[in-house]
Amino acid sequence: MIELKRDKSERDIVGQISEYLGWVEKNLVKPEQNVVGIICVWEATERLRLAASRLHGVEVFEYGLFFTRAS
Repeated sequence: MIELKRDKSERDIVGQISEYLGWVEKNLVKPEQNVVGIICVWEATERLRLAASRLHGVEVFEYGLFFTRAS
């Protein structure tokens, strides 16, 4: 599960991915499968890193964008 986020509070982000992971574990995966979560944000705050560190199988990544003119 990958969450790409912009302009959300840390609590909203962590709550939403927790809800999604719970639903996926309950409805889609088999007992021998694991679900992992990736939170992608423009800039990870310390609060987000701390909150996500309490969730088993969830990692936080930062992303960036760049543009080049096509020839």
